Amino acid sequence: MRSDSRLSLLYRIPLRLLLGLVLFLALVAVVNYSAAPFYTFPESRPFSGSRWHNPYASIDSNAWLKGNFQVQSRVWGGLTNGRRNDAESIYKVYQEVGYDIVGISDYMHVNTWARDSATWLPMYEHGYGLRKNHQVCLGTSKVSWADYPYPQHIHQKQHILDLLRPHNAVVAIAHPRLMDAYRPDDMRRLSGYDCIEVLNTFRESIPHWDAALSAGRPAYILANDDAHDISKPHEVARYCTMVNAPALGDSIMEAIRLGQAFGARLPNWEGMSFKEKAQRHHVMPRLLSVTIINDSLRVHFSRPAVLRFIGQEGVVKALTDSLSSGTYALQPEDTYIRVEASFEDGTHFFLNPVYRISDSGPSSQEASLRPWPTWGLRILGTLAFLALLILGIKVIRRI
Repeated sequence: MRSDSRLSLLYRIPLRLLLGLVLFLALVAVVNYSAAPFYTFPESRPFSGSRWHNPYASIDSNAWLKGNFQVQSRVWGGLTNGRRNDAESIYKVYQEVGYDIVGISDYMHVNTWARDSATWLPMYEHGYGLRKNHQVCLGTSKVSWADYPYPQHIHQKQHILDLLRPHNAVVAIAHPRLMDAYRPDDMRRLSGYDCIEVLNTFRESIPHWDAALSAGRPAYILANDDAHDISKPHEVARYCTMVNAPALGDSIMEAIRLGQAFGARLPNWEGMSFKEKAQRHHVMPRLLSVTIINDSLRVHFSRPAVLRFIGQEGVVKALTDSLSSGTYALQPEDTYIRVEASFEDGTHFFLNPVYRISDSGPSSQEASLRPWPTWGLRILGTLAFLALLILGIKVIRRI
């Protein structure tokens, strides 16, 4: 009898532990899906108006700074990806290949290694959910620990953006195409962010960008390596964000927020060395000007490029031969136009859009909170939590 009792106890203990884990995960799921507010999302309204907004109207063609705002270092005891990178090496490698701005985006942590340097920016990568619903936060005053770890619905995604807004100068949706963390339809509905990380080593999310722009969301571009092992040349200097700013520091974030920047995909072939990347930096083409005169958009580069003028829903409106300057006649039906430039050496520029605005300026389209559905769901969630907790404890105790 004692042997049977011991055998029964050996089965009951792991079974109780397993059921306890299942109960815990179920309770977390109830909280996860009942805590977020309900929102009314603004309608998808393309840019409209008689005037054109040009973020490059006042740029200085001699004030371009080359930046990367996504690279991870060793943090949290090496638990996160980036454990092979130390901050000092990150700065050294990126400065050697020609970057002026080196932003370390540790997960849920502001890296302060270069805090006394003029190049330092307070920033981090927010998010620890299963589906990579991440955000790149620049100009951070406080790390927000709130997140929804399970796959997120649209209301949860909006809630996180709302929570991040007060504590960051710039909020960018990170690599939206990675694991389908954000769908193009999400980009048509969400608000409260400044940028989209359109170009990223793990995924390029150009359709997501055009979806946001087509819905009248003035989202600007970020382009980042998101390197996790800087000892590998193939992971470094694949992308960059070129920022038009007079100096390092706060002016960087202001320029990005105002769209006075563009993304670049850089030449990167198998076996390319750090030395070759550094040499390429010195001959990199430059954007000289973007102007709108008499409803004609004109772009001017330092070297010839094949130019694509892209509009509503990502449709190519015009394509030029290899020219250092190109002009597109803006049409009455055009809502926005952005330019992609492909240079002979393999460099590709992705410019921020010019878009229509009314005489009163850009319109604000923000998601608004719906109090009654929000509190109704939270009350139901609380009741479900208590019922599940009581039932789960009873089941475990009977084993």
